[in-house]
Amino acid sequence: METPLPLTIASLANELLARIFALTTHDSHDPHDAILYPIIISHTCASWRRLAISTSDLWTSIILTHPSPWSQLSRTVAYLSRSRRRPLSLLLDFRDPAWDWSEDSHSFSWKHMENVIRLLSPHVLRWRSLELLTDTWSPIFTFLWYIRKVPSAPMLESLSLSRCNVYFAASEETFEPAALKEPIALFGGGMALRSLRRVVLAGVHCDWTNSGLRNLEELELKYHAMEVMPSLQQFVNILSDCPKLLRLAILGWGPRADTMPDKLTGREVSPLSVGKLCGSVCLPYLEHFILGFLDVEYATSLLSLFCLPALKTLTLEDISPTLDPADHQDASSILNFLADPSSTLFQPSSHSASCAHTRRICLQNIINLELCALQASQPAIRSILLKFLSLERLSVTHMGRDIFAALGQMSSPASSPSTTPALLDAVVDFNALLSFAKLPSEKKPLSTSYKISLDIRGDLVGPADLPRMDLMRAGVVIIQDNALSRRPSISQPISVPGLESAKTEASAMASTSEQQHVASGAHAGDWCAAPGSSLPPSTSNCDLDLSPSDPGAE
Repeated sequence: METPLPLTIASLANELLARIFALTTHDSHDPHDAILYPIIISHTCASWRRLAISTSDLWTSIILTHPSPWSQLSRTVAYLSRSRRRPLSLLLDFRDPAWDWSEDSHSFSWKHMENVIRLLSPHVLRWRSLELLTDTWSPIFTFLWYIRKVPSAPMLESLSLSRCNVYFAASEETFEPAALKEPIALFGGGMALRSLRRVVLAGVHCDWTNSGLRNLEELELKYHAMEVMPSLQQFVNILSDCPKLLRLAILGWGPRADTMPDKLTGREVSPLSVGKLCGSVCLPYLEHFILGFLDVEYATSLLSLFCLPALKTLTLEDISPTLDPADHQDASSILNFLADPSSTLFQPSSHSASCAHTRRICLQNIINLELCALQASQPAIRSILLKFLSLERLSVTHMGRDIFAALGQMSSPASSPSTTPALLDAVVDFNALLSFAKLPSEKKPLSTSYKISLDIRGDLVGPADLPRMDLMRAGVVIIQDNALSRRPSISQPISVPGLESAKTEASAMASTSEQQHVASGAHAGDWCAAPGSSLPPSTSNCDLDLSPSDPGAE
């Protein structure tokens, strides 16, 4: 009996092979793979080339960068043709690392943007996602000017427009160039964007009254000059038109802080501080809220506007050091405001019963909390942590060792309330952990109650730089990455009496993805820094495995 020959890839049906090609092209996290892989596939052999060119799904990613040589433009023309009627994903990155910060000297001008728009606008009915990044305003203005007359973009689901210059968000800065400050409606406003669900506007403003921002699920407003932000009423109207918003990020400024006379005192005050507006923005489905603030008083007033009964993830970050590393402000008042339910002054009658019951930002339902670069007193930190009864994951970066004391003093009486009783994982600064390890034993609040594991990957920390004995005396399990393995692996656990190495190792492995997420999420606006500038290196983080230690362990 003859043994059948093994099947080869050539025996696969064209439909199955085309599906494999599509998965290979679009499942990568690197958007440039979506450009490279179709070319590789179509140049493998004649049969694959015929199949690839006839498979329109392979050619739906369009990427243009600066400088844009003729090869990029000709490739784009080919992709637009081969994608036929399929929805398009557009990434337009025209930043220049060699830019000298002069608005007029940038090598990518409004004329270059005009050529790009003329190439892509005939296909606007197929735009599914668009991300545009520039250093200067004129290309953004040109884009907004040309698309203002587009009657409809029915497939557009995601829109991200970024002028990558965080410094316009500084308190004393005004919008530049002033001659081009006039707002323009996105796609003419109205119902042109009926499928739009995700919007990111970083340093880019529009006609907020006729923005077309409605029925969104995600909205990010980042690093704008205060003077071009929406008025309070425009801000409230936009969010009211997005009742099912799931994620909201505000980095820098929210609504414009124009002054108005207080009816009682006659003094000029910010409308954000008027009591009747407290709780006026109700987002019953919002689960993720990110606030990066530049001014503590403004941030506290802004928080007072919101009613967020379904919130699951909260991120608070002082982003003022991003603009000025020497700028540090006391954020205790923000934490005290969030922790004190008695600060609720007004409950609009239009809100649902659930809003009236939960009283604005419901901390007891939050399961993920990220605090970054907050300078606050230890009592303020502890007072807010006591409110997070369901908190499972905590990330605290650039805040020093006081967080350990805030998580719970080992000498506290048994009758004291437990801080974050549901906490499972925490990520803190590596330097904060070292400072904690060097404290006298009587001041190490977590060493007998929790397991602490330090996960070292790659060359972040050399063995000679690590005070192993101090860490081990503090009850820290050191888990070092094996640099010789072909894939990331956690190995070489250093045992500490009373701790189960295997369990700690498994916990550290499970938390690796969380650490990577936090590392990438911290300082959400750092990508906007000066082209070619060197940002401060991110601090190595450590993972706290906060499952209770073995009661029988000594």
